[in-house]
Formats: sequence, structure tokens, C-alpha cells
Amino acid sequence: MSLSLIFAHDESGGIGLANALPWKHSDDLQWFKAKTQGHALLMGRHTADGFKKPLPGREHYVLSRTPYQREGFQWISTSDVPDLQRHQTVFVIGGAQIFDYYWPYVSQVHRTLIHQTHECDTFFKPSFSHLMLHQRTCMDAKPYQAAATFETWINPRPQPLPPNG
Repeated sequence: MSLSLIFAHDESGGIGLANALPWKHSDDLQWFKAKTQGHALLMGRHTADGFKKPLPGREHYVLSRTPYQREGFQWISTSDVPDLQRHQTVFVIGGAQIFDYYWPYVSQVHRTLIHQTHECDTFFKPSFSHLMLHQRTCMDAKPYQAAATFETWINPRPQPLPPNG
């Protein structure tokens, strides 16, 4: 199993507001879809609550200390994470606590930098010092959305996932 992390943030490191993205950015949504289509998504409860419905073509796993029941989402605890080994790639998609926990274990990071500042209540500002930039694509601003930079980073030495996930 390959563990990847995918996230978008604004210039202040903001990633969310009230369990949702604080911006509408069609290029970022297309990037997310292209990267995650056909793979498993691992998220926390608040991130799951931000979805109106499950995304097609992906399995949704909600990591939470307490049971989570919602159609199209499967609740797992940290001890269940190793069961995700059956998936070729698992994308960690949020929120900040989940990102912080899995950061040392991911082999790839897909990051979108939205070149604006938004009102946010959730932030993620990791260090990329141990990662190698693999790809960078810049998108100019459009009349309806801010400029953005899409990056893929490689972790040359991800830590092994602990037995309890």
C-alpha cells in the first residue's frame, strides 16, 4: 500500500472553514479528482461531515475514536488502518489532525497552493524540508478564481506505518 496525502491551502496555511473548503476552485477540484479517482480516501470525522455525498469511484474511510455511520462512508479506528493494505494507494485527505499524524508515513504529497488568503478556522503548515519536489504546475488567475500552484512531492524515506495504524 502506498500512502499519499493530498491537500489545498491558501497563502496563510488555511485549509478549512466550518468543515468545508473556504474557496471554490475548479482547477483544484479537477486535480483532486484526477489524483484520487479509483483509490481509497482516509479522512477524519469533520472532513467526512463536509461531504454532501460520497465521491464516485472512491472508497471513503472515516478515522474516528467514536463510530461513524453514514451511507457510503466506512468507519475505522486506528487499529483498522492496516486493513487498508488491500488498496494500492490510500489518500489521506484531512483534516489537520489526520494530516499531522500521517505526515511521516506518506510517500507522496500532492499540494495545491491557492494564491489568496481566505477566512479559515483550520490550518496545516507542514515542513517540506525532508521531501523532494517532483512536479510543479502553475495556473494563472481566471476572472472567477485565484491563481494556484499544483505540486507533487516525494518522501524518499517514509517511516513504516505502525502496526496499529
